[in-house]
Amino acid sequence: MVLNAPRMPQVWTDLPDHVPRPGKIRVNVLACGVCRTDLPHE
Repeated sequence: MVLNAPRMPQVWTDLPDHVPRPGKIRVNVLACGVCRTDLPHE
């Protein structure tokens, strides 16, 4: 989910796979929760 602007709904977005730089790793996240009150707002 992507929050493109404050006070707008989150949008389901397919993003390209990130390719880690040398010495870095990529973590596959299966689930994540975000409290709506933690999102930025004006």
